[in-house]
Amino acid sequence: MSKIDIDAAYAFHNRQPFNRGNTKVNVTSNGRGVEMLLHGNCIAWITSESQQLWISHSGYMTKTTKARLNALSGVHIKQRDFMWFLNGIYWDGCSMYMGEGIPQVW
Repeated sequence: MSKIDIDAAYAFHNRQPFNRGNTKVNVTSNGRGVEMLLHGNCIAWITSESQQLWISHSGYMTKTTKARLNALSGVHIKQRDFMWFLNGIYWDGCSMYMGEGIPQVW
């Protein structure tokens, strides 16, 4: 895991603005919601209302996307035969809620 992965994840989880290279973390005006952008595409966000963590590869199954997402708490993505597995289950990259209970697809 690279320094930018760690720094971006830290900023994301602590709701602090971050901007380095191709990665940006934006915090909502009320300070409760946050999003992580990679090349301008939202790959992770926490909603202001429900405080749920959601992730997506936004159509880009790259090493960098996987690295940024893997740095987040509760996210473990592995790749086998060009397919991604999220926490041991095949994942097509659709937006997924990462929290307690049954994952929800959006």
